[in-house]
Amino acid sequence: MRYALNSDPRQRCVLRVTAFLFLFAVASIPTPAQVRTSTILVQDISEPGSPMVVSGTVRLTESISGNTIRVSIADDIVGRNISDKIILTLVARIEVEPSQGSRQEFVRQYECFFAPDVIRPGDQHSLSGPGPTETTETFNPLHPPKTARATAKIVYVQYVDGSTFGHPVFGAEIRKIRQITWQHLRRLDRAYQRGGLSAFQEELSETVQPQETETVLEGIRQTVRSRGALAGISQVRKMLSLAEQYRAGFTHEANP
Repeated sequence: MRYALNSDPRQRCVLRVTAFLFLFAVASIPTPAQVRTSTILVQDISEPGSPMVVSGTVRLTESISGNTIRVSIADDIVGRNISDKIILTLVARIEVEPSQGSRQEFVRQYECFFAPDVIRPGDQHSLSGPGPTETTETFNPLHPPKTARATAKIVYVQYVDGSTFGHPVFGAEIRKIRQITWQHLRRLDRAYQRGGLSAFQEELSETVQPQETETVLEGIRQTVRSRGALAGISQVRKMLSLAEQYRAGFTHEANP
């Protein structure tokens, strides 16, 4: 007796559907992400005459899944003052280009016009960010990977005598922010003189712009929360005193 395999059309249909579902299920399994980790040296591309030498590393983690890439950047960068002058303000531009994905740019600004922590000759100062940054974007996986690179450039410096190095555009913006911050600090001092602790705290509670000024005021708020309003007022007056001292020492610039 001979038997015909899958002679029933309904059975053949069931087999075809089962095979199709199996293939669909296999195709639907997500592809594991490809992860690449590398540590690259930072190249200092500052212009000749820069008062700082920059060095350090950037750790790149690139996670690729299909046409999506997630890039994590963690940097450890320092600058050393090789000049014979004290640095009051510093602006550095950091650029990181992953092997795949878009180039990332970071601007690191160090301003101590209202603080005592200047950068003296021979001092090192951190140019690292507050922590790793992550970006996610789509890309063309058919494009071959590039050689990952990281660069750092000192774009602006102001010394305690008021003289500068670098692009004047950064200096103009910094002076503008200083004036705004100075105005808010004076406003806090006047509020205390006229209305005492309650007036001071009410003035301090207002959120302001630009962000750089708000960051300064947030530091004072933290002092008030941890040590009390009188400590906050003392901090404001020390900052105002330092600003006056720095301004008096500017022999190369009329305005702060």
